[in-house]
Order: sequence, then structure tokens, then C-alpha cells
Amino acid sequence: MILRLGSRGSRLALTQAEIAADALRFANPDLDVALVPITTAGDRDRSKPFGEIGERGVFVKEIEEALLAGRIDVAVHSAKDMTSTDVDGLAVAAFLARALQAAGLVDTLKGPGPFTVFAPTDDAFAALPQETVQGLLADPPALVRVLTYHVVPGRITSAQITHDSEQTTVEGGVLTIAVNGGVTVNDATVIQADVEAANGVIHVIDRVLIPAA
Repeated sequence: MILRLGSRGSRLALTQAEIAADALRFANPDLDVALVPITTAGDRDRSKPFGEIGERGVFVKEIEEALLAGRIDVAVHSAKDMTSTDVDGLAVAAFLARALQAAGLVDTLKGPGPFTVFAPTDDAFAALPQETVQGLLADPPALVRVLTYHVVPGRITSAQITHDSEQTTVEGGVLTIAVNGGVTVNDATVIQADVEAANGVIHVIDRVLIPAA
């Protein structure tokens, strides 16, 4: 049996998809998993703000269409790029629950929140040194620390960021937010603000935030 697994074509997306594919192969030795890279509107046009590219998630629409049309059987995608509304005929079947449980975030993130997430772009992940990526993949607790370092309790919109401040993250470390002709978070710059989520808000940043050792 062949299972067609769809994913964006970025390094981060394909890495996530391959991890999922390996898990499926391990659980089902007779299953042949074929990765199907899909180019989305957000991949084709990186020069415009996301809101000008399309009404619905610019990194998921083509993947959803491929699922509905039967061109792929399942898809793996970053939760940060997904929309907060469901699509008729599709279901979110699984999350990386083990990592969330290890971080103590399952009950928290399933709750009403609110939360503020500083979400790096795929290009930001791709810019990490390969040894850093491999080190995080080989050390789940360290990976969890990095992920939770991007989440701040409470809903902080761009309209509320009017002066420099420090914000304590779910990981326990502190983010330094500075306002100077734009907004920076530590050494990252906010490139897309106020992406609404069901229980909070997302700000897209151009670098991955690494907590202090």
C-alpha cells in the first residue's frame, strides 16, 4: 500500500514530514510512504505581506486542496501556519503530543489561553547551523526548551507594544522586546504582526530564538 504524504517543500517542512513518514513506516512495515512536496501561495510570493496574498492560510490552501482532490492521502504541516477554522471534509488527526507533554503544555495550550507566539519563518529555521539542528533533534528536552521559549502567556498585540519591555516565556526565560522603528524580540525582527489564532495571537519573526544555557 502506498500512502501519499503531502508537505511544503522547505527544509523544515520536509524534515517534519520525513519524521512522520518514518514513524508511519515503523508502525506499519508494509506501508510505502511517498513524500509529495507542494508549493503554496506563500512559497511563490515572499515579497508581499501574507494578508495581501490570499484570504485563507497562504501556506495551507494548496495542501488542503490536494487533500480534498485526492492527490495526497495525508499531510504534515507546521501548526503555526494553519488557520484557526476547520475545513469541511478535513480533520486535524494528530499533533506532536509527546513533545507537548514533555513540556507540560498539553493542558495549557488546549485551554482558552490567551497566548502570544513568536513564530520563526521556515527560512529562519533553514538558517540555523546544521550542527544546531542535529543537536536539537537528538536532544528532545533541548528542543522543547527552544519551542516553549517562543511562547508567552497572555495576548500581546502590536498595538500594545509601545515601549521596550521584558516578557517571561512558558520556558521560563525572558524575551527582550525593543521598539525602534520596528519591533525586535531578542535578536529577531517581527516581520508580520497580529496573526489571529483561536486562543491568542502570533507574530512572525525572522530568526529562531535560542534560550540561554
